[in-house]
Amino acid sequence: MTRVRSFYIKISRDPDLAIPYPPRKGGSREKTGCPRNGIYLQSFQKFEIKRYIRNGIILGVFRYPRFSRTFSSPMVNDYNQNLAGGWYWQYREDGSLRGSREYNNEIIFERLVAGRKPLGGLRFWDDAGEKKEKFLQRLLDSDLRYTRAREQQEEFFTVSRRGRLGDLFNFDGIAKDYAELERGAGCCILGSHANLERFLNSLASESLESYLGFDHLHPKSSFDFILTGLILGYPLENTYAILLKEHAGGRL
Repeated sequence: MTRVRSFYIKISRDPDLAIPYPPRKGGSREKTGCPRNGIYLQSFQKFEIKRYIRNGIILGVFRYPRFSRTFSSPMVNDYNQNLAGGWYWQYREDGSLRGSREYNNEIIFERLVAGRKPLGGLRFWDDAGEKKEKFLQRLLDSDLRYTRAREQQEEFFTVSRRGRLGDLFNFDGIAKDYAELERGAGCCILGSHANLERFLNSLASESLESYLGFDHLHPKSSFDFILTGLILGYPLENTYAILLKEHAGGRL
């Protein structure tokens, strides 16, 4: 297969990794020998590969057909994918090491408030005390919606922005992008385009906050994957790459 360009293009970065910090041991490195940090794209004639790399260590790889994007939203972006799957940032912006119980709560909350993420999960240990109380006050002062649950010694908050999904997202653009990804992959993972449009249209009148209790950890169908990726703010091509790997062995 003829390559268009196969070198790594950095398309985003983890802000914590823009500073020097203790020894880096990952094997994915720049030509200078420094470990790669951030999100990198390789483009070929018919497909692209996106890699999330921290400290030279590849956290996740997404392979999908090349396509011309129609859909865009400030709430759907590569940065949000960095918050998924336990991809835990080890260092704060000042270079100090995060504690074992210090999650991405602040980053997620700030992105929710700023309209850079639709929905997210935050967690606090019972001994968080004053830190959790301050967070609760900020949450109550915001225009966000939330649910809370307890499991063993932790309390979990699921927090979302408000609004109808059809007002927050351009579903026509989403449908076109998924249809083009399907054509590029030569697959029929999502069924007919009409079925996809019916599913997306069924979401348009739903409120985002109605999905605070949605089990995004255990999607049961391809459409559940699409919904999960959308409400958590992950790029469409990443979601499709997961579906492609699940249903077609990752072949393009």
